[in-house]
Amino acid sequence: MSNSKKLLKEIKKSSRTWVKTTKDLSLIIIVSVAVVNHMITNDVMIALFTGVSTWVVIVMLVHLVKGFAEHLLEVGK
Repeated sequence: MSNSKKLLKEIKKSSRTWVKTTKDLSLIIIVSVAVVNHMITNDVMIALFTGVSTWVVIVMLVHLVKGFAEHLLEVGK
């Protein structure tokens, strides 16, 4: 019983951290996109934004898989 409670607590803690990191990351991206938007033309902006969003999706997927793998290792101990 106590094992499953501990597991639930860990999942909640790690998901909270992940949400916070994701929020920080999205804020940085929004700010940088806004700055870049003022500096360059729309065509370049669209190309850059598409590249950035693809990169962000990849980074988030890697982060999620890494976090899940680390979590499984912790549970396995």
